[in-house]
Amino acid sequence: MTSPNFQLTKWYLDITTDRGECFIGYSARIRWKKISLSYRGFILLDRKGAIHKNSSFRLSQLPLMANESLTWTTSFGTGVWQKTEGARREMLLDAETGSIDWNCVLPKAKASFKMADETVIQGLGYAEKMELTLPPWEIPITTLYWGRYLSPSNTLIWIEWKGPVPKMLVFLNGEKYTEGVVNNKQIRFGSYTLTMTTHATLRSGSIGTTVFSKFKKIMALFPLSISRLEENKWTGKATFFHAGEVIDDGRYIHEEVNWK
Repeated sequence: MTSPNFQLTKWYLDITTDRGECFIGYSARIRWKKISLSYRGFILLDRKGAIHKNSSFRLSQLPLMANESLTWTTSFGTGVWQKTEGARREMLLDAETGSIDWNCVLPKAKASFKMADETVIQGLGYAEKMELTLPPWEIPITTLYWGRYLSPSNTLIWIEWKGPVPKMLVFLNGEKYTEGVVNNKQIRFGSYTLTMTTHATLRSGSIGTTVFSKFKKIMALFPLSISRLEENKWTGKATFFHAGEVIDDGRYIHEEVNWK
């Protein structure tokens, strides 16, 4: 049984490059009671280490997946993610109060995004789609860890929930693990370890003062606990080990979200 009063479709897309650039895009639609909203936004870490960002609640097109590629057209640029691996999908929560359906449509892709100012970010990318019928302020967890690591040879994705409904999921090249240790420096599971060796902060603080700082009237429509969500998001280089031996090096994106 799911809640008829809440529906959120949220797309997350990213690209990391060998030069240290990182692009993250968000596209979402939400319906709740009499509220119907669209959202789009991006964060860009350029090669000089500067952060650029923009967001809007204006009606916008969601990413479109067709054949072997995903395209996303926005007012701030256009991107294409070309499939290199098959999708991963998990029902993260299926309760009477609502559900959370995680669909990683592109665990790894060859990706390129051209900004409105002609800047091009090109590298390895990732894309996922979340469908929620449970409001985020009712999710029965206290801390979320999520991240991905991409190299030419390996694809690693991790999700950990802490709190009343704990969950651990790690996907290595499509193989699923349900036990491991996640923190903001390492991911350990089986005989594998991912060590994050450099760190650039993409965003840090409550989402009411970061993501939605310009939208106080809109945020006032939702419970205060949403604005108080604490999010920390990083990117950088990482080294991947198996049984203590280096497998390869790549780029990661990692986040920690705390419910207050």
